Amino acid sequence: MARPPSPAAHSGPRSVAVVGAGMVGLSTAWFLQERGVDVTVYDRAGVAAGSSWGNAGWLTPGLATPL
Repeated sequence: MARPPSPAAHSGPRSVAVVGAGMVGLSTAWFLQERGVDVTVYDRAGVAAGSSWGNAGWLTPGLATPL
């Protein structure tokens, strides 16, 4: 597995705001932070209080209805 680039080699944004502290938002924040990005996560209800709470953390794309 390749190592993520060092913060000095990073050419994208230096800081990012992630809206939503569910599974997807926290995963996004985690991977950005591993790559040297300063991440702030915002959520009006708290960690996993929205959709991630309601589906008990399960991701079931095969059962999801297309939007």
